[in-house]
Amino acid sequence: MALVRIPYAQALFEAAKERGTLDKVVKAMDLIVKAIYSNKELLAVLNHPRITAEKKKELLKMTIGDLETPLTSRFLGVLIDNKRSDYLRVIHIEFKKLAFEHMGCMKVIVTTAVPLDDEKKKRLVEAIEKDSGKKIILNEKVDKEIIGGMVIEYQGRRKDGSIRGKLEDVRNNLVGMTL
Repeated sequence: MALVRIPYAQALFEAAKERGTLDKVVKAMDLIVKAIYSNKELLAVLNHPRITAEKKKELLKMTIGDLETPLTSRFLGVLIDNKRSDYLRVIHIEFKKLAFEHMGCMKVIVTTAVPLDDEKKKRLVEAIEKDSGKKIILNEKVDKEIIGGMVIEYQGRRKDGSIRGKLEDVRNNLVGMTL
């Protein structure tokens, strides 16, 4: 899979960077991938081996044409022509990694038991930006199972400040004790 995703992601990244449209292409690809993967019928058609590349491109244009940029349109066409449309999601993930790294951004996932209000989000983003020196792109998740507090994930690291995490630590410590 790496043999497919990396060269295609790199090519899209370099082309967008060259044209000065990297930010625009990142946003367009986010919308395109979301639109394609939320439509099971469209996804099935794109990955069907008996449907011609021209029909696939035509259907794609009709369905998501308004989301495309000239570059993303050509890129999707190349994926279809080369029978690589089934790799779109992993190519997209790799492309975003390259783009975020280039733009000095970092994706952070924060999980809380209840949604954060705007002020808490702002303070959290500012604190992480100050600590990391990078612009933060915050993805929020709500999981009532963590009870309270928050879990922050970025760059392969996980900081668990949740009540559930603390309770698990206490349980693990108690299990490890000898009486």
